[in-house]
Amino acid sequence: MSELTVTISHVGEHDVHLLLAEEFVASSAFRPWFLESIGLPGSLDVVAVDHSAMDTDTGESDLEVTLRTDTGDTKLLIEVKIDAVLQPNQAERYRARASNYCAGGSCVFVQTVIVAPAEYFRNETDHYGFDHRVEIESVLDWFEKAEALGNRRCFKTALLRQALRRLGNERWGRAGQCIEEARAGGPINFSMVRRCMEEAGTHVRRPTDEAVRGFARRHIDWMWRNGGVRVPMEDSG
Repeated sequence: MSELTVTISHVGEHDVHLLLAEEFVASSAFRPWFLESIGLPGSLDVVAVDHSAMDTDTGESDLEVTLRTDTGDTKLLIEVKIDAVLQPNQAERYRARASNYCAGGSCVFVQTVIVAPAEYFRNETDHYGFDHRVEIESVLDWFEKAEALGNRRCFKTALLRQALRRLGNERWGRAGQCIEEARAGGPINFSMVRRCMEEAGTHVRRPTDEAVRGFARRHIDWMWRNGGVRVPMEDSG
């Protein structure tokens, strides 16, 4: 039997919030995987899940998950990003909210987590001041392998793939333009690619050389697969 086809035309960060909330509430397989990916025991029980939890002094958490331990409750404060920039001092406000929870006695330990596409981060170790990062690609990979979920797996993977396309489309639209000019021949101007990536208004204020070249290489691969166009990678600027 062929796999169910699911098409989702638009996905926002709110959709990813609710996907994660549902899994923390309902999935005894997803919870341990997520917890272990940020260094916590996978055996911890979830006792509360709060979506869009608001604090008047420090702002909002996209998702707050409370876990029961032998020594008291642990909280996860989760921020989800797809292509929107971080708000000013957003990680600092998450940490302040975490401190307030501990000081107020509602938990004994708090971890802040940012969930975002791999390309959202400036390098492989960056987490923008949060305690941990979880890449959306790794969440997608988990669902792709979770065959026991049946058709629910098809829906979740479709949603996450569309979330990743949203970031890709944002960059493709601007930075990809200068790469398309290479169809006429000649090497790519990486300085122009960098400038277009910055002007696209994504999270990257100044993309690293590695990020710029990686973006260009992926676009070139796409051009070759879809149109048989070979583009030289030499840096012309």
